Amino acid sequence: MVWGGDEKTRERLLEVLPLGSTLDELETEANARSWQLFFADDRIFKAGEEHHFGNGCRFQGGVSRNYIVAEYGPIFTTSVESLWMFDEVGKLGDVCGRSTTDAL
Repeated sequence: MVWGGDEKTRERLLEVLPLGSTLDELETEANARSWQLFFADDRIFKAGEEHHFGNGCRFQGGVSRNYIVAEYGPIFTTSVESLWMFDEVGKLGDVCGRSTTDAL
């Protein structure tokens, strides 16, 4: 699911959980796939504000969830994070992704 860069990973994640999905659907899917909840953000930010996650990710006006969807690497660990952004009525408005690799 996580090969081909951040945009390809985003496309695959949206195949699993399309825009308009609910937070409950995300949490059910995340549990089924054993995704690690990295950060739960229940605060509400204004829609359109830039998120510190980067990669052009902007708040949708509701809650967000950050899941680690993959970790791999025998020497340096690469973590693939997904940031799921919900709107004010609780529907998925956007998902962002990024990969980070531990280094010495």
